[in-house]
Amino acid sequence: MPGGPAAPAARPRRRTLADFVGLAGSVLLVGAAFVRLPPASDLFRTPETPFDYTQAGEAVQIFLFLTEAASRIPAGASVSVRSNPPDRIAEERWRRFAQALLPGRRVEWSSGAPADILLVPGPRPDSPSGTLLYETPTGGVWKTAPR
Repeated sequence: MPGGPAAPAARPRRRTLADFVGLAGSVLLVGAAFVRLPPASDLFRTPETPFDYTQAGEAVQIFLFLTEAASRIPAGASVSVRSNPPDRIAEERWRRFAQALLPGRRVEWSSGAPADILLVPGPRPDSPSGTLLYETPTGGVWKTAPR
């Protein structure tokens, strides 16, 4: 209302211990966040694989191997995985990656199933069956004999 009583003057707010504790906690949380950032050289670098900043070191190797090998595996081919030495857990991991990274190829889920292409994680087998298409220290891609 014009001409009515004036609002009381605002008193300056006193800083309390609760305000100080809240401010100190905020500074501590921001500092903790900055400590967890990667080094400045890595902060704006584009990762080579989706796994570069994770603890899954083997996943990076499998991802790089299969993305490179994909160009050497024909579309429509059946793919099987057999590790050397035999390791069912490693074969399962490789099959899952192959299913995701080799579109247009049929991944056989049984290591004994006949296939056109054989993925061999690890060292070269003692008695290879087929023709070597691609090899790195991570593994090899073999074209098997026609069924």
